[in-house]
Amino acid sequence: MKNRYTKLDAKGNELLDFAESWSMVRNNVTRLIWEVKTHDGSIHDIDNKYNWNNARDVFITELNATQFGGFTDWRLPTDDELWNLRDSSKYDPAIDTNYFLNTLSSYYWSSTTHAYSTHGAWCVSFYYGNVNVSSKSNSYYVRAVRGGQAGSLGDLAIEGKP
Repeated sequence: MKNRYTKLDAKGNELLDFAESWSMVRNNVTRLIWEVKTHDGSIHDIDNKYNWNNARDVFITELNATQFGGFTDWRLPTDDELWNLRDSSKYDPAIDTNYFLNTLSSYYWSSTTHAYSTHGAWCVSFYYGNVNVSSKSNSYYVRAVRGGQAGSLGDLAIEGKP
C-alpha cells in the first residue's frame, strides 16, 4: 500500500520515507503540497503567529516572493483542506508527526471566512483536531499549501466534520 504522504526536498523532489530532513509534504490522496515547519527563525519557524490578514498579506506573500520550493502559488488552506490534514487517531498534536514534525497543538488559520460574519474565519486546532471560528484579529499559526483548487477536494469525503 502506498503511503498517504511523500516527503519533498526544498526543490520539490521526492525523498525516501526515512529521510531525516525535508521541506514539504505531498498528500498522495489530495495531491496537495504542504509546507513543513522549522525551528530556524525563518518564515517557516514553528513559533511564528499571524492574525488572519497578515497570514495572507505577510506570510503567504513572502513564500511566493521567495519562490519557496520553486513555486509561487502558495496559499492558506481552506477549512476542509486543513481539517483533512489532521489525524483523528492522534492528539497533542492531532497530525502525523512522521511527516509534519514541528506542529504545535494549537490553532492554525484556514482561508475560509465564516459565512455569517466576515470578522471571523475557520481555524483547526491540532490538539484534538477540532474546528472552530475565531476573530480574524486573533493571532494563530499558519501552514501553507499549494496545488489543487482552493475550495475543492474533488471526490474526497471528509469524515467526522461537523
